Amino acid sequence: MMVIYKTTNLINGKYYIGKQKKFTDGYFGSGTALKSAVKKYGRLSFKKEILEICDNEISLQERELFWLDKCNAVKDKQCYNLVRETSSNNHRSYKDPNYRKRLSEAVKVAMARPEVRAKILKNNNGENHPALGTKKSDEFKKLISNIHKGKILSEETKSKIRKYHIGKKISSETRNKMTKTRRQKCDTIIIKIVMDGNEITFNNRYEFKQYIEIYNNGIPRGRVRGNGNKRINYNKAVQGKYNFVKIIPK
Repeated sequence: MMVIYKTTNLINGKYYIGKQKKFTDGYFGSGTALKSAVKKYGRLSFKKEILEICDNEISLQERELFWLDKCNAVKDKQCYNLVRETSSNNHRSYKDPNYRKRLSEAVKVAMARPEVRAKILKNNNGENHPALGTKKSDEFKKLISNIHKGKILSEETKSKIRKYHIGKKISSETRNKMTKTRRQKCDTIIIKIVMDGNEITFNNRYEFKQYIEIYNNGIPRGRVRGNGNKRINYNKAVQGKYNFVKIIPK
C-alpha cells in the first residue's frame, strides 16, 4: 500500500511528512533531522499516521508535494522536513542537471532558515566535525590533487569568491592559528648552508626564509658584477639547486 504519512514527536510536537511505497509502522522517515530526533528521544516518543493512500508512484510523489505545501512544511519551525524535494530513488541521478538544480534550490530554502544553519554549524565545527581525527591516505590525497589539477576558475566564480571575502575580518586568534599551521607545514626539512666558511643550520623552511629575506635586503636587485655577493632565490634553494645549500628530510 502506497501512502503519504506523518510522523509526530509526542514530546515537542514536531512532525515529518514523507511517502512510502509499502507501508510499515516501524519506518518513521529518512530525514536527517528526524533521524537525529529519533536517536535523541527514542522510538517510543514518536507516532505515525497515514495522511493519504495513493495508487501509483507518480501520484505518490505529487501528493507528497501537495502535503508539504499544504503544511508549509519546509518553512515551519515545527517540521523536520528540511527541503521540498521528492523523487523516485530509481530515477534520481546527480548527473541529471534538472535534478541538481532542484536540489540546489531546495538546499538554499533550507539554509535560509536560521535554525537549520545554526544546527549545521554546530554539528560541523570543532570537536563535532565528522572528519576530526581522521587521516587521509597518500592515495586519497593524490586522487584529490589530480581532480583539481589544471582547473581554471571562471570569472564569475572568481568574482563570487572576492565578494565573499570582502569586509571579512580575521581575529587575532585565527591569525595565530593560521601562522602556526603554516609553520608546521614548513617544518618538514632541515636546511644547512655554508656561508663564508661557516655552516648555519635551520630547523625548518620558515627560519630559512627569514634568513634569506634579511640576507637579500643587504644586496641590490639586478645583476651583480664582479665577485660580490649575489641574492639567493628561496625556491631554488629549497629545491637543492645551490651547491652551498644542503637539504635534509626529517
